[in-house]
Amino acid sequence: MKSLFVRFFSGFIIIVFLLIASIFFISVKTVRESYIESFKNNLSLTAKSSIFAIEHCSSADELKSKVKELATASDTTITLYSTDGKVITTSSDDLESMAKGADKKEVRAALNGKEGYALRNSLTVQKETIYIALPVKENDKIKYVIRVQYRLKELENLIEGIKKNIVRTGFISIIISMFIAFFFFRKILDPISEITKAAQQISDGDFSVKVKSKNNSEEIEKLVSTFNLMTEKINLLFIEISMQQKIKKDFVANVSHELKTPLTAIKGFSEMMIEDETLSKRYLDIIRRNTDRLINIVNDLLMLSSLEDENASLYIEEINLADMLENTHMVLRHKLEKSGLSLIKEFESHSIVIEGDRYRLEQLTINLLDNAIKYTEKGSITIKLKKTENNRVELAIKDTGIGIPEKDIPRIFERFYVVDKSRSRKSGGTGLGLSIIKHIVALHKGTISIKSKEGDGTEFKVTLPVINKSGLKT
Repeated sequence: MKSLFVRFFSGFIIIVFLLIASIFFISVKTVRESYIESFKNNLSLTAKSSIFAIEHCSSADELKSKVKELATASDTTITLYSTDGKVITTSSDDLESMAKGADKKEVRAALNGKEGYALRNSLTVQKETIYIALPVKENDKIKYVIRVQYRLKELENLIEGIKKNIVRTGFISIIISMFIAFFFFRKILDPISEITKAAQQISDGDFSVKVKSKNNSEEIEKLVSTFNLMTEKINLLFIEISMQQKIKKDFVANVSHELKTPLTAIKGFSEMMIEDETLSKRYLDIIRRNTDRLINIVNDLLMLSSLEDENASLYIEEINLADMLENTHMVLRHKLEKSGLSLIKEFESHSIVIEGDRYRLEQLTINLLDNAIKYTEKGSITIKLKKTENNRVELAIKDTGIGIPEKDIPRIFERFYVVDKSRSRKSGGTGLGLSIIKHIVALHKGTISIKSKEGDGTEFKVTLPVINKSGLKT
């Protein structure tokens, strides 16, 4: 298949060639017709002036002499014909050929009282010749006919010169057009060629390709930028799909691991109970703890699944956040006291009310506070509550715990991702709490951020809109 460049380039050259050929033929035809019309008018004037000049000739010799004189002066051949078609006199030496002229159409037209005109090859010189014949009348009767003929040698030379000039100019024009077309079409088609190559690379799996264009055309630049934007979106989509596949793979692996560990423990201790009945109470306690862990994992998975459902909805009601945080404190009071931690509350106001799903937001605050307790060995946990700009509320929970390594922070909200697996398993954590929190915040059109330094504690900040239009009013 021919390339687009070859098609455009050859098509353009053909058009230029046809255009020059058309100019050639039209120019030659126009000049020829104009030149002949000019000669026709000149010959008509020559014939009329000759009639006037020979009117007073009194003898045949004088007439013949005058006709030759007039023909020499005008570089023409002049012949006089009688009404019966015979030659009266002529400036030509070829009387026989002039006699045959009586049968020509221009002479016949003049004998009928009209001006005769003809353009043909002369019988004597075999060259293109123009003829004009006029009737000479006396008392409204035709006395004789005068015919003036002129060989168009100047026209031949002129046409030949025009042809040579047009051919020369046309050849130069084609060469120049080829250069212009080459660079012009290259400038236009190079970006398209680059896009084609890029598309091939994309089809081979390389989504990072970019097309660079130096073309000043708005349309080409728009095409290139649109293509690059498309490749960026495809690349992002590919990355997202790859991440989703990895998350899915990790999720299956993590679920399998998290479920396998307590199930293995339950199985092992059950078998030991069968073999040694004296250890039943101790082993039953271990089985109970592992069963609770299984139940927690299943419950968290069910909650996460419901939050990720595209049809998930919120049951919106007015919530006093200070009261809800007090309730959260009551739920986890025993755990705080057991850990020897103090809880500091810094509420800007105890009357901050927002619209939200009470059950979901209670789950959020419990998970955040519970998480802070798990990873804080000593010191305190601070809860801050205040209003911010744009009609939003900020809730912050800061601890003095072990903190999070910088490398782990970007993955902290992933399902089953835990920084300290031994601590999480010991405390009964499932690795799903922060992922649940992230989804609850997203459902409320809020944001969550984390600030942490290893060995220096962690702070979670949640911002929520005061007015929520994303759920069902209760």
